[in-house]
Amino acid sequence: MLFKRLSLVGIMLSISIFTFSSEGLAVRLGDLEKLRDTNVCIRGDLSESVLGASDLKDGVNIKGTSLRGADLRECGVPDDLEAYDADFKDVRWAEGQFESLCAKYPCFGVKGRIGSLAVGTELIRVENIFPGFREDLGERETGIEMFTSAYDLEMGDGAEQRKARRFYGQAYELGNKEAANNLGFMNEAGVGGERNIARAMAFYQKALPHPVAQMNLTRLMATELGLREEALTLGKLYEQDGEREELKCDRLLYEKWYRQAATLGSLEAIRKVISFPNPAPEWVEKLSEADLGYHLYAQSQDFLEGKGITEGIAEGYQNTEQSMKLLQRSAKAGYVQAAFELSAYLKEGILLARNHEYSLTFLKRAVQLGHSQGMINLAQLYRRGYYINGSTLLDPNREKALLLYQCALERAILLPEEKQGTIFRQVSRFLGYAYEVGEGVDQDRDKALEIYEITMSTDSKSLTSLLGLSRLLRAKGDFAHSFKYLQEAQEVKEDDLRVLYMMGQHHEKGWGTDIKLQEARIFYEKASALGHLSAKIKLSLWDRKRGVAHDLFEDRVIKTIGELPLSIHTAFTKSLQRVSQELKENYRIINSQGEVLHKLSEDYERTQEKVERKSEQTQEDPQRVNYAFIASDPYLTYYNRNIDEDVSDEDASQASLEQVVEAVRTSLSQQEAYVPEIGNDFDSIMATHIHGGASRRVQKRFIRLYKHFHATQEEGRFGLLLAQNMGRCRDGLGDYFTQLENQYIYNIEGDIPLGAKLGRVLLDYKEGFLNRYRNTLEGAHEEATEGQVLLRERMRLPLGLPGQFLNPRYPGIGAGMRAIYQPSRVMEIFLEGGNVRFERGDAHHIENFEAYSSTKMRYLLQEEISRSDQNLRDLGRQRYITSEQLSNYIKRDSFLEAEFYKAYDDMEENLYFDTNAQEADQLYRPKFYEYLLRKSGYLLG
Repeated sequence: MLFKRLSLVGIMLSISIFTFSSEGLAVRLGDLEKLRDTNVCIRGDLSESVLGASDLKDGVNIKGTSLRGADLRECGVPDDLEAYDADFKDVRWAEGQFESLCAKYPCFGVKGRIGSLAVGTELIRVENIFPGFREDLGERETGIEMFTSAYDLEMGDGAEQRKARRFYGQAYELGNKEAANNLGFMNEAGVGGERNIARAMAFYQKALPHPVAQMNLTRLMATELGLREEALTLGKLYEQDGEREELKCDRLLYEKWYRQAATLGSLEAIRKVISFPNPAPEWVEKLSEADLGYHLYAQSQDFLEGKGITEGIAEGYQNTEQSMKLLQRSAKAGYVQAAFELSAYLKEGILLARNHEYSLTFLKRAVQLGHSQGMINLAQLYRRGYYINGSTLLDPNREKALLLYQCALERAILLPEEKQGTIFRQVSRFLGYAYEVGEGVDQDRDKALEIYEITMSTDSKSLTSLLGLSRLLRAKGDFAHSFKYLQEAQEVKEDDLRVLYMMGQHHEKGWGTDIKLQEARIFYEKASALGHLSAKIKLSLWDRKRGVAHDLFEDRVIKTIGELPLSIHTAFTKSLQRVSQELKENYRIINSQGEVLHKLSEDYERTQEKVERKSEQTQEDPQRVNYAFIASDPYLTYYNRNIDEDVSDEDASQASLEQVVEAVRTSLSQQEAYVPEIGNDFDSIMATHIHGGASRRVQKRFIRLYKHFHATQEEGRFGLLLAQNMGRCRDGLGDYFTQLENQYIYNIEGDIPLGAKLGRVLLDYKEGFLNRYRNTLEGAHEEATEGQVLLRERMRLPLGLPGQFLNPRYPGIGAGMRAIYQPSRVMEIFLEGGNVRFERGDAHHIENFEAYSSTKMRYLLQEEISRSDQNLRDLGRQRYITSEQLSNYIKRDSFLEAEFYKAYDDMEENLYFDTNAQEADQLYRPKFYEYLLRKSGYLLG
């Protein structure tokens, strides 16, 4: 069976006998002058070159180039260097240059592509197989031909790279496992399409046991999840000096991985780091602490259980405080079970005060140390996002969730058999289903079948696996075995709504049994009574055919999304006029000395260069993003009716301002939660930030917010919210005003078109993107606050955010001149995704962003539909896309209406509707959301 193989580490350490031919390593297309003249040196040779500050310019293409031994110490390596597939062995770097590139590009310096194929008994470089392939890259008949075409196309531009993905896929279907590795590498690096780490891992697994695929799989888990054992393995492999040309790397890279493993408490890695030149003294302390990891955990258990094993402890004596202290030391020392248990205690408030942030920290550490159940727990948080009291602890990330499930399955294979069942059950529920339907990974029903079978091998009563096997076998036309597994599932749980619904399907269609419509109806009725959505739909359709008065579309259970816009073009024109008018104002951000720091028109131009470049690269994509809508969202006016309205000078006069402040102060004093300290905080904020020298724009924002609260809520609540901001600077309060405007003023109620409802979800994502784009390290509070205010002003027009220009009070503290805060760089990260490294002294934090793609947009809509009311309350906001408009939308759209009825007449899911849906959010397939986005203009093609 799939996955039943040797330990990953064991295999990788045994592949040293595998060698690669070094003949024909590169086609020499140019030298240093070629690079200077054209910015292109694909598969060229720049080894031993001394490159100056201007040699590697923006946009240079050196993929596959040899830079062995080159001197890059004086070279200004650009931020957007696409160098993940060049040879950097023995390159001389400037201090910190190599490390920063490694942090930005997970694939930097990695020879992760396979460029050699077995032809007969020889291993030959691809360039030497079919010379001159570039002239005619048509469809090929053999795996080798398809692979060679793809390899050549991958070195081309965006359109050719997208074609390379397709050719690699065809080569794999023709039996070429190496193609799966290269396809995985393209997915991991985001070449020729969106970056997708879950798909990358799946392809690497398909290429096993090839050593390069093993290397890539290990690096992916070490890079994306920070796994300790994988980091240690990478350190060992990068250190080896064998002839495996494609696995060599710079010394700095193997030191990096040893240090990562050592930081996580690996004794072997710590001992290695201590042997490096001039080791820091703290590593010696870490060695002694790590040696105590298990001993500390055992002592913790003794104190907790009162066993009296440790000297000086009386039998039966319990000391939970001491137990928890030891448990924390054990977790920090790298003992995996201690980290996992500590996370659970902190989350539930058992033995320790509840602290969700610290709980998440130790859960992530347990995952890095290789805890299978910890991986599943963290995956579940990534699936839905993690929100506590309005704060976001984890943004939803389905790719990361799938990667964790995949890693958990890998780990579970190595566990004792008695511990495997629980892990397999949880993994099969999500990972098996993901492969079954193609959610986040390419649909692979054979792999889904194997995952379900793995679970069945340890737990024959797994309901999820029985139902999965039944569905997959039914899809293969094996109705007899499909019905057999369904009957077994009924024995496990006869009142399960999924079992009842599938029984209804089999009896209605005669799948593996006789057609019995009356029996089918009984099963559907039972499933419907338990809340199964598709069972309700099926009964409604049957009643309709029998002439029973029943309007399917009035059933609120199946309603979801709104109407089409009346005129996209007119709204878009108005939006363009808004942007144009603001640019004519020539807004500038100045400091307290009157110096111009930033011109917003220049910021806008730089970002649009990135947008235009991205738009050109995706011209051939069948579902490409309408990038023009990013800055000029035509639907902005529908949910922004109040926020840009100017407050009159009369309403914002000093006398009027004083009246408003007094009204809020009076209402605040009548609140149940009021204490004198709250009143003092409110008075201080008013005196400092509203009365005391505040700009007219700030005062008008205050008046506008007051008017909204006066009309819709208690004024005292407005006062309470403001009082909580005691201690913030004026820019910090302005940042909070923006949050209040997002939460309370945007209007998505009433008769507004579909595009505005979709646009509100997309706007929320853009606001969230900027909120994450900040330095959250300890001691960087001013940079985080001022940087956020400054960045929002500079990115407000490029990202199409509502609001009016407001010059930050202290723009100089916002680090606006740093490269990572340049609007062009921020827009590039927004469009392409990638890692951003934030620093503070010796500490650093890397934030990963996903690309703004059609897949991401569709996912945002799916998440909005599936959010629970509690989840929305935790976020502190209302539902943007409600469950009240699907009926209007479907019955007004003839195409979707036909697809809907066809799906339920045939009882076969299609591209738009899932006839097995149990809940409203499961009814709609990805194409349904793509259809909505396309009809609203957010997607083209």
